[in-house]
Amino acid sequence: MITPPPDQPVVHIVAPPSSSSEGTAFGRLLPVVLCANAIRLSAVPDGQILIIGDTSAERTATTLGLPRTRRITPILRNQRFCARLLRSIVPNTAHLICWSDELSSVLAETGTSSELISTAPNLAPRPPQSRTMIRVLDEIDRDTWSDLGRDATLDRDLPALVDSFSAPAHRDTLRDQLAIEPQTILLAPLTDDPSQTDAREFAFLLGLLAAAGYRIAGLLPDSARNIHTARRHHRALHKPFRLFTTPSPILQSLPAIDLMLSINHTPSASVHLLERLCENTGVPVMRLTHAGRKGLAGSPGESIQLIQQFDQLTRERTAVAANIQ
Repeated sequence: MITPPPDQPVVHIVAPPSSSSEGTAFGRLLPVVLCANAIRLSAVPDGQILIIGDTSAERTATTLGLPRTRRITPILRNQRFCARLLRSIVPNTAHLICWSDELSSVLAETGTSSELISTAPNLAPRPPQSRTMIRVLDEIDRDTWSDLGRDATLDRDLPALVDSFSAPAHRDTLRDQLAIEPQTILLAPLTDDPSQTDAREFAFLLGLLAAAGYRIAGLLPDSARNIHTARRHHRALHKPFRLFTTPSPILQSLPAIDLMLSINHTPSASVHLLERLCENTGVPVMRLTHAGRKGLAGSPGESIQLIQQFDQLTRERTAVAANIQ
């Protein structure tokens, strides 16, 4: 358990992702899940929770289980402005627990006792000051911080927090809301920051699978990049698959999803724990080494491998469904 210095009030700060499609999205899903579950399971001290983001980010936090929140909206992601607001809210005697690497530079500006729960060091604008303790949940992140000249403590207990995640809705309820038939395979992209999901690449992959004869549908976050291009691509193919978007976190729809597609070239605890979370709920993850049309066109072997891997996974899902029935 994280233990702050004695007699210090605790303040948790976290940046949830926004569902905005206007280029102002900020934050990630995993830090919110970790923070919410840590507080719920008393794995960290209870305290005030500060959300950094817009109103949709606050809704994301509430959806993923964060209680009693207060929100700060940074202007154009300005970290110094955010730090000034924090200093006006947080007592000098407080101990800050920061769950988002994106906010690491804010810690240096607040001038109070702090620690960073780091799950994606590559997203830190700059390393926090030496007095800020860094906790990592994966050895690969400890190595990354070491390369940046900072020591980090490997916490072996916090990764288990993803194991207690559960979506509130049942599979049949979610699929009925989307009017998806049992034979249709629903896919979704697995990305910690929904705004970094490339809808065009995702639609291209779905088009490839539809051309191979699979009955599929896709679910995208509202804030995904290139949504309009993806829809044009979808119409140009004469809509051989169904394509949905949602303002809610994709994780909330996990019971309805048959397969998550993961394209990530920067391994970190963020990637590994999100995959673990999905697989714990019975949703397999297909890890892709390419990205969309350019990657597949440049390597025909990747296309064959994708079809073979997808075929294997769909057979496994069919076998599981048959056993349940």
